[in-house]
Amino acid sequence: LKRAMKLLFVLFLVSVVFTFPTSMIGYWQGIPEVTPLGPWKSTFNISILPVTDSSSDYLLSDFFESDGELVPGSIQQFWIQDGVGVTYCGLIYDFFRVPGPVIKNFTEQQSTDTVIQWCDNNCELSWTITLVDENTLQNHFLFADPVNHLNVTMKRISSKTESSFFPSITMPPPCNITFTMSPFNTGDEEESTDKIPDENNNKISGCPFHHLHNQEDIIEEDKDIKITKSLPREIDDNYEFCFILNNDVEFALAWNYIESEEELQIALSIPTSNSMNTYIGLGFEPFFPGMYDADVALGYKDSNGNDCVRSMYVPYYVGPPQNDDSMVISKTQVTTSSDRLTVEFSRAFDTGHHNITTFEIGPFTSVAHSQIMWAIGDSPTSCTGTPNYHGNNRGLRYIDWIHPSTIFPDFMKCSF
Repeated sequence: LKRAMKLLFVLFLVSVVFTFPTSMIGYWQGIPEVTPLGPWKSTFNISILPVTDSSSDYLLSDFFESDGELVPGSIQQFWIQDGVGVTYCGLIYDFFRVPGPVIKNFTEQQSTDTVIQWCDNNCELSWTITLVDENTLQNHFLFADPVNHLNVTMKRISSKTESSFFPSITMPPPCNITFTMSPFNTGDEEESTDKIPDENNNKISGCPFHHLHNQEDIIEEDKDIKITKSLPREIDDNYEFCFILNNDVEFALAWNYIESEEELQIALSIPTSNSMNTYIGLGFEPFFPGMYDADVALGYKDSNGNDCVRSMYVPYYVGPPQNDDSMVISKTQVTTSSDRLTVEFSRAFDTGHHNITTFEIGPFTSVAHSQIMWAIGDSPTSCTGTPNYHGNNRGLRYIDWIHPSTIFPDFMKCSF
């Protein structure tokens, strides 16, 4: 009886070996509902293809065009090993602190004909792909519950008859991303990101077979990045740098880096028809992907029309910031109009939980790159009230306070 039970147990283990749902193979496109960069109205594209000479390896990849809205010239690869897990290899400009490919492993948790899920740390971090129907794919990335990292419903952009003829990937896993410091200065103007890799050239930037998408099926998209509301001329007059961190909500960040005074002077500005009941905030050095350990400056008008610019801190992974005077802010001002809210403040390089660290490179002064987060929400009625939840009107960015153009492309510059 014991031997029979052991045999049944072994047969059970064999029966639950996960198999990648090959019906997901193809090219997919959609507009995300949630992203770590905030609202995103441009298209998100992925391809899922088998790896050559393998019956168990697949590559899911995406590529963001050099004229894209939020992370131009970036690439992500997900090397899938059937029944084992997935290795993430990504190079996202203006997002990761590390100026190079980031690699992360996930373990396969479940797989059916229509669902596959990978997890890490007991599924605190989980990625689930669901085939809703033969032409609809749901992609949901929960990055440390309850933080929604990505949620996007995608449509197949190749016909069903073509799906059986998808080419396979000739690059061996686990990571084949060419690293450059900036997508706008690669040092090789002749290299094409659409180039098909071959066995003799395994390090090509770009999305494999990206050019093979059926152009008739692709969602039409206006590539021009339009700012509908011009910023106040005073920001142009008073601040050296100004960039739009998110085009969909037109969140503008302007600043002066005053080395002689060791001070950062900052202006935050958004168009809104409800400027008297809205807050805008900027956080310094959150612990990705949550808000933990961030110093926050939050500004708005209270119910009596008084300026509220508060120094705050986030002591937990997610949740509203708390009053904390560790980061000393000064020169505060809140300006409202019928269609805009602007908050200004200054902070010293050396204040709060995170300093703006400078260092010398030969005759030049540089600064350690910083992770920042921004948010927009309904303001409390007083200068001591708890800020309301921002929803998806928040995002993360990576910034160089002295040389922002090494990270931000020119099309992110403010218009006046």
